Amino acid sequence: MKGKLFLVLSLLLAMSMVSASSWPADSNGIELASGLPSAYEPSGLAWDAQTQKLYVVSDEGVAVISGRVYIGIENPDSLVEFDPSTGKFTGKSWIFTNEMQSSQANLGLEGIAIVPNGQYLRVYAGLQEDGSIYVYDINPQVSGEKTFVKKIAGSSAWLSDLSYDSESGYLYALYDSTLKQMDTEGNVLASYSVPGSDQEGVVIISSCPTSTSTIVVASDSTRSVMKYVNFPSGCTVVEEPAPVPVEEETIDPNLIDSFVVNRDKSVSVSYVDGHSNSFTPFTELVRPRAVLSSDSTRLIVSNGKYAAVYKDGVKMDQVTINSRTLWKYSLTVTPTSNGDSIVLEYLSTKYRYTFNLLLSGDDLSFLGRTKGTL
Repeated sequence: MKGKLFLVLSLLLAMSMVSASSWPADSNGIELASGLPSAYEPSGLAWDAQTQKLYVVSDEGVAVISGRVYIGIENPDSLVEFDPSTGKFTGKSWIFTNEMQSSQANLGLEGIAIVPNGQYLRVYAGLQEDGSIYVYDINPQVSGEKTFVKKIAGSSAWLSDLSYDSESGYLYALYDSTLKQMDTEGNVLASYSVPGSDQEGVVIISSCPTSTSTIVVASDSTRSVMKYVNFPSGCTVVEEPAPVPVEEETIDPNLIDSFVVNRDKSVSVSYVDGHSNSFTPFTELVRPRAVLSSDSTRLIVSNGKYAAVYKDGVKMDQVTINSRTLWKYSLTVTPTSNGDSIVLEYLSTKYRYTFNLLLSGDDLSFLGRTKGTL
C-alpha cells in the first residue's frame, strides 16, 4: 500500500464491506512465505495445476497458463511472457497503455487473470486506481498482437489482484480486504471479507466437483503468504440421486426347476426357490410319465389309466382316462386360451388312441378319447 492515498480510499472500501459476507474459510491459515528475502513484498499469486507449483511475485501481477507464466507490469501497463523451463523471459510482450491509464504511475496495472479463448488468451487486467478491469484478447504466438474487448467498471477502488479459477470458471478480484467473486462478464456474484491486512495477492485452488477449495492470500506489508482451507469452491456440485429401492423379486414357491421319475415309481422335484420334495402318484407297478404345465408350476403325471395334477408335491386333482395302465405312451402339453391341452397317445396293433385332457388352474378335466387306424 502506498502513502496517504490509501488512507482516503480505505474509507470508500469500508462502505463497500458492509454488504460483504464474513470470511467463509477456516480462520486459522498456514504461513507459506517463510524464507522470503527481506525486501520481498508478495503481491501477485498464481497456481500451476499441472506442476502443482505456486508462483509468487513482488509488486506485480502474475498468471499461469499452458506452462507459461505471464507477469503484469505496472509501468508501463503491459504483459510479459516468462518461460519457467528456461528461467528466462521469452521476449514477447503486450502493451495496454492505450486503454489503461491512471493519474499516477504507481496506480496502474496491479493484477491479471488469463482465461483460454480458442487460439487466443483472454486477459483481464486490473487497474489499481479505480478498480476497473480491462479485457483483452492476445495472440500468445505473436508478440504485441492484441484486441481490446471491453472495460468492466470497478465495483470498488484500489484493486489489488485478479485470479481465475479454471475449475469453477469464476474470476476473483481482491480489493484489499474484500474479495469479490465474478463471472467472466464481470458480474459480481459474492463478496467476502478477507482476514489480515494489506492484502495484495489471491489465488483459489479448486478441484471440481468438490464443494470446498484452498485459497491463498498474500500481504505485502507483513510479507506473508497464508493458505486457508474450506473456502467455497464455486463448483457446481451434482448431488447423487437417491438410490431407487430395488424390490426383491418374489419367487413363486411352486415354480419347478427340474424333476425326475425314479425307478421306484416316485417323482422327485426341485424348485426354483431351492426347496424340493418327492411323491408317489400311483400304486400300480407301471412307472408313470410326467410333464410340466406351461407355466412350470404344476406336474401332470399319468400311468395311462389315471392322470393327476400335482402342485408343490400335493395332488390337486385326478381323473380316470382308461380301463388299464399302459407301458408305452406319450404325454404332451400345449398351452391354449382356456388352459393347458394335455394329450396322451398310445398305439395298439391296429389303432392309435388319443386321450384329451384340459388343465385349468388346479382342475384337470378328461375331455374324451379318439381312435384312429394306423
